[in-house]
Amino acid sequence: TLLFVALGALLAAATASDTCTASQCGATPSSDNEKLFLPTAPLIDRLHAMLAARVPRPGGPLFVGGVAGSGTRSVISLLHSLGVHAAGDTRWDSRIGLSGQNLHCQRSLDYQVEDLAWDVRERTIGGLQRELENYLGDFPFENHCYGEPKRVCDCGCFDEEVPIKKFVDANLPWGCKQPESFLVVPFLQQMFPNGTYVLVVRDGKDSALSSSSRDQLACGKTVTEQDTVASWGRVNRELVSWAEKHAYGDSFFVLRTEELVDAESVPRLIPIILRILSSMGISSNTTAVSAALATLRGTCLGSDTTFSSQTAGFKAASAYGKWRAQRELFSNLTTEAREALTDFGYHDH
Repeated sequence: TLLFVALGALLAAATASDTCTASQCGATPSSDNEKLFLPTAPLIDRLHAMLAARVPRPGGPLFVGGVAGSGTRSVISLLHSLGVHAAGDTRWDSRIGLSGQNLHCQRSLDYQVEDLAWDVRERTIGGLQRELENYLGDFPFENHCYGEPKRVCDCGCFDEEVPIKKFVDANLPWGCKQPESFLVVPFLQQMFPNGTYVLVVRDGKDSALSSSSRDQLACGKTVTEQDTVASWGRVNRELVSWAEKHAYGDSFFVLRTEELVDAESVPRLIPIILRILSSMGISSNTTAVSAALATLRGTCLGSDTTFSSQTAGFKAASAYGKWRAQRELFSNLTTEAREALTDFGYHDH
């Protein structure tokens, strides 16, 4: 554990929270009559305000995770373009995922490591250490361009072909994207006390239409789309509950992936992204973050027409708001599922 705490130590620097209006950020109002999400997300806003009032512990690595298909690739690409040295997935060993799945299926994700059985602790910590040693080793950045040139597909593609360890050794900001990491957040905090975690959330109804999300949340059972929304709400609420009790200032953030495609959300996103960067010792500003968001929207999130049919098909499968074409599947959501959707700022109809 001490080895990884040392590896995770990075330079800390402060940056002022910068804000702007939609026009100042270069945003174009959405033409969609029914927005993908609600303008406020009570649970997210409360968490961010609470953590902002706590003493930050900057200087650790960044982990980006969330329910499968939430948009973690887009978030790590955005942060990479703003100075976080990162690769794609960490080549996560399936045993780590299974260990996390067992935790999710058997108990709340709002847990403390010391409360778990000894064998679960040892298996999970050992697996994480092996995977992070590989990640910090000698293999180059992974390419997630789906066969497209990097100049066309900036999303998930990384220019450097050098090991992450080079940046760790140079005491530079580094991080990784691994969706399943949301299952082991307390372990990551124990291994990297100064680290930053970004939980990526996507509308639970869209997630329920994704087979990867359903499989991840089903715990081996046969489930309906409505069951998946309920599980989506439970695990995300549990993670926020854990963060409210145990996270340090600016060490845990929640980003709604739909806001990345909505130009009107730029003024809301910029202060949050600046805080994420600041927690890693990266100084940035409104102009840089606004430009990075515009690039992300133009190349990764639905507005670029130069993609091949293969990539276009991938983007269509990841379309936001696709649940609207199948509203009948969500006509009998539980009260808990509806409340969770509202907590995270989504329509429940």
